Amino acid sequence: MEIKKFSKHVISLVAIFLFSCIYFMPQFKGKEVKQGDITQVLAMTKEVRDHQEETGKPALWLNSMFGGMPVFQTNFPAYGNILHRYVEPAISLFVKIPAGRFIALAICFYIMMLIFGVNHWLSLIGALVFSFSTNHMILFEAGHNTKLAAITFFAIVMSGLYLLFEKQKYLTGFVLVLVGMAFNITANHYQMSYYFALTILIYIIVRIVSLLKSDNANFVKGIILPGVLALLAVGLSIGPSYSALSTTYEYSQSTMRGKPVLEKNNNAPEVPSGAVSSSSNVDGLDWEYAMQWSNGYADLAALFVPRFAGGGSGELIGKGNSHYKELKNMGVPVTRKDKKISVPTYWGPLPFTSGPTYFGAALLSLFILGLFILEGNNRWWILASVIFTLLLSMGKNFEFLNRLIFDYLPMYNKFRTPNSITSITGFFFPLLAMMAFHQIITKDWDRKEILEKLKNASIATAVVFGLILVSSVMMDFSSEQDARYNSPQFSELLVDLRKGMFYGDFFRSIIFAALPLGLIYLYLTEKLKNKKLLIAGVLVAVLIDMVGVSMRYLDHNSFERKKDYEALIAPRAVDQQILSIEKERGAYRVLDLSINTYNSASTSYYHNTIGGYHPAKLQRIQDVIDYYLTSGEINMPVLNMLNAKYVIDREGKLQVNSGALGNAWFVEDVQVVNSPEAEIEALKNLQIDSVAVVLDEEFDNYIGTFNPSKNGSIEMVSYTPDRITYKTNANSDQLALFSEVWYGPDKGWKVRIDDEEVDHIRANYLLRALKVPSGSHTIEFSFEPESYYQGERISLMSSWLIIGLCVVALILAFFNPFKKKEVTEEA
Repeated sequence: MEIKKFSKHVISLVAIFLFSCIYFMPQFKGKEVKQGDITQVLAMTKEVRDHQEETGKPALWLNSMFGGMPVFQTNFPAYGNILHRYVEPAISLFVKIPAGRFIALAICFYIMMLIFGVNHWLSLIGALVFSFSTNHMILFEAGHNTKLAAITFFAIVMSGLYLLFEKQKYLTGFVLVLVGMAFNITANHYQMSYYFALTILIYIIVRIVSLLKSDNANFVKGIILPGVLALLAVGLSIGPSYSALSTTYEYSQSTMRGKPVLEKNNNAPEVPSGAVSSSSNVDGLDWEYAMQWSNGYADLAALFVPRFAGGGSGELIGKGNSHYKELKNMGVPVTRKDKKISVPTYWGPLPFTSGPTYFGAALLSLFILGLFILEGNNRWWILASVIFTLLLSMGKNFEFLNRLIFDYLPMYNKFRTPNSITSITGFFFPLLAMMAFHQIITKDWDRKEILEKLKNASIATAVVFGLILVSSVMMDFSSEQDARYNSPQFSELLVDLRKGMFYGDFFRSIIFAALPLGLIYLYLTEKLKNKKLLIAGVLVAVLIDMVGVSMRYLDHNSFERKKDYEALIAPRAVDQQILSIEKERGAYRVLDLSINTYNSASTSYYHNTIGGYHPAKLQRIQDVIDYYLTSGEINMPVLNMLNAKYVIDREGKLQVNSGALGNAWFVEDVQVVNSPEAEIEALKNLQIDSVAVVLDEEFDNYIGTFNPSKNGSIEMVSYTPDRITYKTNANSDQLALFSEVWYGPDKGWKVRIDDEEVDHIRANYLLRALKVPSGSHTIEFSFEPESYYQGERISLMSSWLIIGLCVVALILAFFNPFKKKEVTEEA
């Protein structure tokens, strides 16, 4: 019997494995998907990856963008987290991404469905439709790999909480919460973890209310003990990721998501028209900046009618579309080998999107059916979580709620893109849908009662689609961005195309929503008597529905040969021009105005740059960008102090900046100021090459009465990303400024003069500065963050502790010496 039971799960695992491998077959032929964010990561980390390949040692600082920043948020070297390095691959059946990621998504969800008591075949359906959801395909195509990794382990956490609170299986529940959270935190996407925690809070509240209503409630067993064990598990789960967490926290204090450096300054330059301020004067992110990606009503409708809002900003149109020839005749280029063209059909309120967060029309009807037939807590906390997360996803488009949450919920204002919370919403649809389907095929229903519930669910589903249809009548299917095309004919064609796409998907969704309900009706009325046929029919319906839409955004044609993929970041003529002049990338920086300067890292693949891409830049570089590098005319002295030797103009032509001050220089005067505001304002008219601005009181009067007289020389003689050496020769004591971004105090940068450690300070709001004694000396800056080294030790010990606890739990599960005693007592 046990072998038969076990074999069912083996079959399910094989099905998950085969389905994933077939979907991602090009992966096994050496092809790769062009992922937008991963291309950015490859560009920004090229220098540190090359360094590690050459030396075998990780660099902890990168200079490739924004004048320099810690590497922790781009290429974190997590050697102490052995759970992540050696255990997590087993959950993917040792298959690499992308197939391995989707295998892990399905396996974790399958385990959760089984723990929730769902039939293993229905668990398999839920696992496949969750794993291969349109949202997950779009996330992967966009390169949001850490977000997908975080989502993967929510199911394991939820399984543990369910066992703790509902079943009082404390040991198993504790271990599952511990392991699930450990892997979730390791994913390093804390925004997703935070969002999921909000839904868990809803679960706990519903659980408490349920116990209050119960006549024989036991709060110790039902809430207090499970709650304590869950909190303990979460606390322990932090350990393996302690190194990443501690360095991230330390880094965040100095970023645009931390406290502002500057007080509110009405004289500061205004943000350019069309741009959004980040955070110079707020603790956390600015409201408008954080809420740019807020769902509108059209985006919510697209959860069930995938192209209600037009699909993606670059929706792929094939020959089967009636407008295909017209679009080609207008010059829209073919972008793929299958002859599809990319058209900006999205017309919703988001700045841009890769595609809709489609939950599935077939799942929607089963989800609604579950609201009618399920009893107990599950439907209420799941429904509340769905409504709450959907409202949060609307951000500024539902400001009444979201402004309160943003202003008063701790840490919430550190996060941007509120529409990303729909990844959490999508977690609940297959869960409730399959629980409902399980009830249909296992419960002994009164036929009249269940048919009445089925009728009500069908009416409710029809009402949802009716509202979507009515709302479409009030839409004109046009976008404010259509005006940029300067072609009324093209804009009109886009509107016609969007209408056709909507109506096509609308009727498609109605059909798929009706299929599961129709099959269930046939089964309940005994016109379809075979339960296996019912399950197979629903499986086919939900998979064709979901996968059919998913393949619009990620299919076999999305994969490219490795050399074609690498060609995406091949050097331009202007890059080759710079590289032919410069032999050491640490000797210069580039300001590239031909790209989205501060939201693209492509230039950083070949050069150290002033720009780049990162959602959490250091606050001081963001302030300098806002004040001097984006508002009006670019301030050349500021570029000079950042050693921007080359400027690529908007036409992609190279300009050599002869005023760049190099890696380091001596000054002859110091202007002492008394506030950060005065420090940054002083740069406006500063003689950069000879005067330094210092907020001296912040550094215990480091300058004091020191009066430098500029003479002698200083030059860089050795460079790696996190270790730079200079040689100096001067007749008197000097104050040296370095074109490197200051990060501190006491956050890892150490400086030694002739091997003796000394203090250094910040100057010119952004740079490092150092007193240099007269004579000839060797100066070495090295990045040695104690938070990282200490964190790695803690991560290593914590990983072994969790592995040990899991081993103990397994031993007790199979060889529990108290098991017999418990059975006897129950008897």
